[in-house]
Amino acid sequence: MTKICAIASQYGVQVIPHGDCLHAMLHVIASQSPHVCPIMEYMVNRLNAGQWKYYFEKYALIPSEGKIALPDRPGFGIELDPARVERQTLVTAGWGML
Repeated sequence: MTKICAIASQYGVQVIPHGDCLHAMLHVIASQSPHVCPIMEYMVNRLNAGQWKYYFEKYALIPSEGKIALPDRPGFGIELDPARVERQTLVTAGWGML
């Protein structure tokens, strides 16, 4: 994505990343000039559907007044919330099931 942004900036073209990989795209945008990546797409239907994609995250990336804060935690800032796990089951697969 950063290579695409570099090529786009040489031609004065803006890049609007899609919000399907929100954590990764947020970091890409933070690394770019606002002239290259002025905004990103946020999948609003995920927010309206009870935040199902980010349900297990302790600190889900939710927009506030049209902005999403870059996490200050390590990596992408994803931490699972054990309180949201109702049960855990060990799943094993034999060779015949693969």
